Amino acid sequence: MDNGFTVVKRPTASATYADWSTYESTTTIPEGGQPGRTIASGYAQRLGFTGFSDHGAGNGGGPLPIDLVSFTADLDNSDVHVDWTVASQTNNDYFNIQRSIDGYDWEDIATVAGAGSSSQMLSYSYVDTDPYLGVSYYRLKQTDYDGNFEIFDPVAVSYNVDIVGLLISPNPVTDAIRITTDGAIYNDLNIIRIYDVKGNMVLHNNLIGVLKNYSINVDALVPGIYIVKSKNRKQLGAGKFVKE
Repeated sequence: MDNGFTVVKRPTASATYADWSTYESTTTIPEGGQPGRTIASGYAQRLGFTGFSDHGAGNGGGPLPIDLVSFTADLDNSDVHVDWTVASQTNNDYFNIQRSIDGYDWEDIATVAGAGSSSQMLSYSYVDTDPYLGVSYYRLKQTDYDGNFEIFDPVAVSYNVDIVGLLISPNPVTDAIRITTDGAIYNDLNIIRIYDVKGNMVLHNNLIGVLKNYSINVDALVPGIYIVKSKNRKQLGAGKFVKE
């Protein structure tokens, strides 16, 4: 991997793997992406060695970018709270929070700025307000200023809710719709979103109470088909209507 290898050296008489060293304090390497740091250049470069003992190439090129103390992802109501703590950072540019439904294909859902170089214990957090249903996975990716990155072990989160239909009337509609869930009715914070057929959110309402005969004015919407989605701590609902 580019920027992920360097020259290492050990005493000639040594036969111990642990004796290989980069001699960071007395040697230098090119900047990231420059010849001597890339596979395409065909060689590894480190200047400043003063002897001719055994040399080799290996992973390295600097201290670990971060010392990760902890990384957790926990379900709180219908959100996933992602928290992590680092004991120190070296040339740390940013973090990515990545999410996966199967543990193989990952997507970036957030970018959080790093602290550059710091020896302070620092804590970070991110809230995923739209997690996957069922079991999903979260992991931390760290990228330094050279573009090198490190990916840490994932953690699993289980989010189980009821899937219900939404009864919408009148349908078709000209001015206002009434929404009722066809499942159990909970006195809760219900987040209601209306989308057009292209997936663009066109209305967003919050209801604290029961989702029964809840009225939303839609007279400003252009004629067409719309999708209604609702979410509370125990249910996800969906329905559609036609605006005339």
